[in-house]
Amino acid sequence: PSGFVLGGVFNIFRGKSAYTSITNAMAIQDSVVYKFSQKFGDYPFKKDKYGYYEGLGGAGGMEHQSFYAMASGSLTSQSTLSHELMHQWFGDKATFATWADLWLAAGFARYGEALAGELHPATGINPVSELASAKTAARGNTTTPTRITSFTTSNQVWAGTNVSAVYDRGCMVISMLRALSGDNNFFLACRNYLDSANGSGYKSATTDSLKNNFNSVLNYDLTPFFDDWVIRT
Repeated sequence: PSGFVLGGVFNIFRGKSAYTSITNAMAIQDSVVYKFSQKFGDYPFKKDKYGYYEGLGGAGGMEHQSFYAMASGSLTSQSTLSHELMHQWFGDKATFATWADLWLAAGFARYGEALAGELHPATGINPVSELASAKTAARGNTTTPTRITSFTTSNQVWAGTNVSAVYDRGCMVISMLRALSGDNNFFLACRNYLDSANGSGYKSATTDSLKNNFNSVLNYDLTPFFDDWVIRT
């Protein structure tokens, strides 16, 4: 992408026996940054950096703008690295306006795991398997809508079926939107959503922000689709 020199910043604890394999795994993400940029527009924080640092307790990772915390056990996980990277577009460039719109970040990031494998096979991610896993979890959740509104504290967002709702159901909504739209329209609508003036370009976004951008590109009202797969259980 224009004006951006690829090369991540990796901060890892000293004395690790797997240092080389960790840095090699993270270096693969240099190409994933480029692949995502081709689809969604330039990496949003190209004037700053992109990178990962070790320092998260538990499992998985946690994105922060331009620099993402990783648990020690996930430092070589391409799916986790790609998930947190995808958040730089969907979560940081366009963040969610309310907790109910959390799926806009979580769903795209989950989908980003499969997309990374599709766009850059060197990750070793099998995109078919990734989507199949998300699909199984999404189908198993018959009680919680993708857009969660029935909670009183933010802690409840991360409990029970809420997790599979925003991540796995959200992922499959994105996958279905791509299938409905075709690749050209899908990625155009995503770029418009990320850059649009209706509240998502480096600001906050709502479910309607995404829907309206797809409506505009497709010249078709997707309200019934969003009602069925995002709003209702």
